[in-house]
Amino acid sequence: MEWPSILPYPLHSGYKYKGKPIVVRTQMEGKTRARKRFTKQPYSFSFQIRCNDKQLAVFEYFWEKIIESGAHWFSMPLASGKGIEEINARFLTEPDINADGRYWLISGTVEVEDINLYSESEYNNAIGVI
Repeated sequence: MEWPSILPYPLHSGYKYKGKPIVVRTQMEGKTRARKRFTKQPYSFSFQIRCNDKQLAVFEYFWEKIIESGAHWFSMPLASGKGIEEINARFLTEPDINADGRYWLISGTVEVEDINLYSESEYNNAIGVI
């Protein structure tokens, strides 16, 4: 399932993402041991989109009928360090819809399975290692 192309990209205002904790810490005789619980770090993205009446109607249909009130995963354009990319997402909460002048403001939070990180060669190139 794909995010409807008629809907705008999320606004920069109010946009944020955060990794969910995956490290477990265990206190051991003076030292703390840390280890990863999972191989992939899940993230949550909070966003807002400003849309007109037609776009809101498309979103409402997408929400209710296509992803069944947020129960299903879908592909959505989200921005991270590598720019805007299609990422698999699922809503964590029901979106808030508010009037914003003659437009509508949809605010939501989605969880993603994984963000697209640099490959090792992209990382080395970015930091100047040959």
